[in-house]
Amino acid sequence: FFCIILLTVNNFILQSYNQTELYFFFTCILYSNILALLLAYFKIKASLHLIGISGVVGFILLLSFIYQTNLLYLIAISIFSMGWIAASRLETKAHNAKEIAWGLFIGLIPYIGIFWF
Repeated sequence: FFCIILLTVNNFILQSYNQTELYFFFTCILYSNILALLLAYFKIKASLHLIGISGVVGFILLLSFIYQTNLLYLIAISIFSMGWIAASRLETKAHNAKEIAWGLFIGLIPYIGIFWF
């Protein structure tokens, strides 16, 4: 259901406003959701919290690179938040380290793909 909403936002709303950064952000969220869904079909659990926060970190890094601006403090705070969320998920025993790594990997892969292409 969430993937359908993201496709609607990407195809009908963002293309008419010429907001390429937001278009790429929502596209990466869509790809992360599809990857998480595929992993769920194969009974592999991934941390959705880490998928979300690593997506935000990837978006901030991509904005910093595209506009050649110094977003060092924002990047540092977001990476600290990512570590804090990962530690809290491990501390509450909601996930193990492998599931945390899957979440981090799934959240950052679409942004790395956009960066290279």
